[in-house]
Amino acid sequence: MLSRFTFVFAALLLLLVAACGDDPAPPPPQQEPVAAPDTNQQVAPEPQEQAVPQAAQAQVAAQQEVAQQPAPTAQQDQQDAGQQAQPAAEEPPPPPLTITDAVNFTVEYIGAAKLVHVLQPAPGAPGAVYVLAQRGAAEPEDGWASLADELIAAHDLAPATVIEVPIRSLFTSSTTHLPPLDILGVVDRLSGVAQQAFVTTESVRAMIDAGQLAEFAPTFAVDAEVVLAAQPDVLMTSGFWDDAYDVIQSAGTAIVHNGDWVESSPLGRAEWVKFVSLFFNREAEAEAWYQEVRSDYEEAKAVAAGVERRPTVHTGQVWGGVWYASGGQSYVARLLADAGADYVWADNDAAGSLEHDIETQLAQASEAEFWLHAASWWDSAAAALAEDARYGEFASLQNGNVWNPTLAVNEQGGNDYFESGSVRPDLVLRDLIAILHPQLMPDHEFVYYQRLPAQ
Repeated sequence: MLSRFTFVFAALLLLLVAACGDDPAPPPPQQEPVAAPDTNQQVAPEPQEQAVPQAAQAQVAAQQEVAQQPAPTAQQDQQDAGQQAQPAAEEPPPPPLTITDAVNFTVEYIGAAKLVHVLQPAPGAPGAVYVLAQRGAAEPEDGWASLADELIAAHDLAPATVIEVPIRSLFTSSTTHLPPLDILGVVDRLSGVAQQAFVTTESVRAMIDAGQLAEFAPTFAVDAEVVLAAQPDVLMTSGFWDDAYDVIQSAGTAIVHNGDWVESSPLGRAEWVKFVSLFFNREAEAEAWYQEVRSDYEEAKAVAAGVERRPTVHTGQVWGGVWYASGGQSYVARLLADAGADYVWADNDAAGSLEHDIETQLAQASEAEFWLHAASWWDSAAAALAEDARYGEFASLQNGNVWNPTLAVNEQGGNDYFESGSVRPDLVLRDLIAILHPQLMPDHEFVYYQRLPAQ
């Protein structure tokens, strides 16, 4: 278990990594107030980027959770009542998912149940297993728990959590979980988020403004009482465990670990929309949406595939005396390769972030043409130099080629790059191509990135 101090420290570190565009964590960045790579467990509030000096707050993505949960709408009540009234056998089962690029979760359809396995909720953490039983379906003779035991024994998996689907209410600790709800048309099932300020998804912001969502971790510490009062079916986290989850789970709310940020492939991360769809029986919607995003990504990738010259790029920043850069096999490195760039650490085999000193980064990247994912709190190159004059030794800063994904940041510091960007790698890739090869996209309108001004 993580102490509150450890949790907050980890959250800050994760947020920073996210701000650098690196991966182990968060996502991205904007991921939950995560407990840092704690090798044992699963989520707590989740990584957010806000915890780093001021500007990191901008990148701290809105990843947290809320507290008030509105009662189900009348329309939702009717839908649920209808589902319970009809035998599962009379309703066509959801079409089975096909997983194309994601490698961190699997699903198997067994009668009226789905066996879902999250291989790594967080790096080094044990897998998590869920048996999703159709609401209203006839239970096996010995109950769903008995079926779960049989399934996990047959597949040599960890103990499973049984959850009736479609779920009716959801709390989520990470803003990266919000765009899938919008995509699948189930935002009305959301009843709580960790931190309201960081949310950028418009439909969710409208619910916040209308006072329809609860906030359950406004200071990064999970308030179990808020969750218990709302009694959501599921609280979705990002793979790390908080002591409060023990109490919440014992009261009947299932804790579900979403390991989207562990994926090192941009498309693999986006495909976790399908994972979320499993809990709402929205597989068909997820399949259709993902095929469009994947097609657009491949189309953009093809545009950059034939470039004759690939500009050199480096990433990251110094925090606490350590330079954090994206590993050679990371999410960011994959995007750069597909955008037609030569990443200075491409030969490195790390799927997460690299940690070294500024001297090492200078030795490797002083002549790199572009610098991406620098400190999010810098508002100019002058601010970078005021922080450390050695930044001026990078040719990328001298030439005005420092770019950050800070274009879509709300007034509270929530960064949409870490929110919608996690499920729209096609848009991120097009931004990168426009930065590195502007001649290929002369009319491009940037969605996430902007150039760091000189002053």
